[in-house]
Amino acid sequence: MVAGRHNLTRRALLGAGAALPAALAAPAAAAANRPHPPGCPDQRRRTRWDRADAAFARASARLDAFRAAEAALPPERRAFPACEPLEERFGDLECARLAALARLLRAPAPDLPAFARKIHLAIDDQAWELASADHALAALKSDAHRLCGA
Repeated sequence: MVAGRHNLTRRALLGAGAALPAALAAPAAAAANRPHPPGCPDQRRRTRWDRADAAFARASARLDAFRAAEAALPPERRAFPACEPLEERFGDLECARLAALARLLRAPAPDLPAFARKIHLAIDDQAWELASADHALAALKSDAHRLCGA
């Protein structure tokens, strides 16, 4: 066997990484378009999840916008002691983002793509270190059992 035959190219690796979010989004879009009678448990889960997901997206966007604005400041504005108000504002925005993340992780995942997103976010943000980690991890466990029919 030739060793070079099994080497991944950067393009193949990036292509696989780009295909995964698209593959996860397709079932989510189909599930979102599936009609649910008002008030049914699936619809309540979907509504609660969508609201929590939107709140997390807004909090993340505010933090990203602040980071971009801060990066555009002259170096003397980002140096100590002039940076103290910036650090305080960053802390406030990060706390708001983590609170939105905790709410999202506690919200029941309505389907497998939402469950996959919860796991992804929990790992990326080290959710086990959050103050509400026990509730977030219990919600993940509950989602896993519910979604696999156990």
